[in-house]
Formats: sequence, C-alpha cells, structure tokens
Amino acid sequence: MGSMLVANSQSATGSEVKGSPNVKRSSPLIPMRLIFGFGTRVGAMAYITVISADGLAPPEELPFSFVNGAFSFDGQFIAFHNCGDRFGNTRGIYVANLADRTSRLIHPLTTRICVTVEWSPDGKRLSFPNPDDHRLHIINLETEEVSVTPNIEVGMLHSWSPEGDKIVFDRGSGGRRELFIMNLERQERQLTYLKDFGNCETWGPTWAPDGSRIAFSVSEPRRKLGLYTIAPDGTEIKKLATPDTAYSPQWSTDSEWIIYRSGDDLMRIRKDGTDIHHIGNLLRNEQNSGYPFSLGANE
Repeated sequence: MGSMLVANSQSATGSEVKGSPNVKRSSPLIPMRLIFGFGTRVGAMAYITVISADGLAPPEELPFSFVNGAFSFDGQFIAFHNCGDRFGNTRGIYVANLADRTSRLIHPLTTRICVTVEWSPDGKRLSFPNPDDHRLHIINLETEEVSVTPNIEVGMLHSWSPEGDKIVFDRGSGGRRELFIMNLERQERQLTYLKDFGNCETWGPTWAPDGSRIAFSVSEPRRKLGLYTIAPDGTEIKKLATPDTAYSPQWSTDSEWIIYRSGDDLMRIRKDGTDIHHIGNLLRNEQNSGYPFSLGANE
C-alpha cells in the first residue's frame, strides 16, 4: 500500500502560516466533511475527513478507489469514477452510500483518462465530461439513461447551478482555457475571456450553493495566479487576496467561505475576499499530485 496521506489536525488560533503573512489559523467554521483521493503505485486511495473549528481531523480511508469524488448535496452519497481502481472492479462511474460504505456501478467507462463526476442539486442526475467525444454526458439515476450535450465541447471541470438548470464549465487547451455556461436546452454563452485576465487561462469553476458567485482558478501555462470570483452574468470580476499558489476552490455549504488548496495547505477565505485562515495541512506522498477535493454536509 502507498504512503498514507496525513492531515495535520493541530490548530493554533492567531498564529501565522509560514510564508503567508497575516494569515491566521482556524477559527469557527461550520463543520463539513471532505473527501479526496490520490494515486499510489498500487492504485488510487480515497479518504474522508472533517473540517471544523478544530482544524482538519485525521482522515479515514474509504473502501473505494478514486482520485477525485463528489458529494451529493445532502452529503449522504458520493459519486466517482474508479480511476486507478485497486480492487479489480469494473471501470466506470459509481455511487457510494457513506452510511454503510457500499457502492454500485452506475455507468461503465472504457476511457483510460480519469474523469470528474458532479451531482445535480436535486440528486437525480450525474454529469461527467467524456474525453473520447469532449461532450458532457448526463446520467438519469432513476433510469440510468445517458444523454449527451450535442455540439457543445467541454473541458474536464464543471459545476451545476443551485437551481439545476445551468452548468458552468471550462474549455480550451494549451494554456487558453476559458469559462462558459450552458443551459439544459444546450444553449451556451461565454463567461470569461483571456483578454480580461492578461491573456491567462481560467479554469476549475465552482458555483456557490446560493447561486450568487462562481469561483475559479487563473494561471499561465506553468504558473498559477490565484483565485477569482465572478457573478453568473459575467460582471463583478473579483480577484481574491489568496497566494498565487492557490487552486481547487470549493464553496462551503453555507456559501460564506471558499476552501482551497495552496501547496500542502488547506485554506479558507470569505467570499468577499477577506479573512484568510489556515485549516490544516494535506501532506503529499511521492504519488500525490494535489488532486481536487469535495465538500459535503456533516452528519
């Protein structure tokens, strides 16, 4: 088995994080569960932990294989592509019940590329970008039928609006990704433009649960440039006071905080761009390259 990824559960309110002046350690926060995964030499490993006022709890290993999974909006289930499966299961998209730690195959996949899976807010659909046709596929969980968004090419990362009627996604390659929003009638509009970010790409969008803002990462081909938020209509672009190494933003369940990674640090910042706090450390093993994480309601 690969090296254990260790979470630092120690917090010291008021102390600063090395290299990040004026950044405080954890203060009160609505408890949330967090799932993450990473690859090892023997396959993918998945973990669950809790973030709270006490910082980051020690992670518990899950009996599933994935490098990134997604919580349902009620926090009771997770969906994932078993990329790097180490249990000999059929390759595909699974849904797991966190109460009894069981999982079932929803949709088989043949692609060897890891795909991201997202839930619709009502918990009735799953979506994933298929790298074979570069289209977004949507699974109806009641019928297990799959629909494909025709004529709209998508990248690898996307997020549903809280109403469940729109999806924001990135598209592009070679350091030229931009953000787009489409509705379920397959109509799209562009949300971000390279020219508005110094010819840098925008990627990894995530929609706030209250619908007010979309958070995303900005980077050059070989260098991250921090986090931004934008209103869904394309106005009110705001750069957050995060370090340039920040990436993988995720919203807290109450839409008050943006949780993000900065190297090995798990951080949070208020949605207005103030009040940065250190939550804990995600220590990498030699195989962990900092995959995204997902947040869900605590039990």
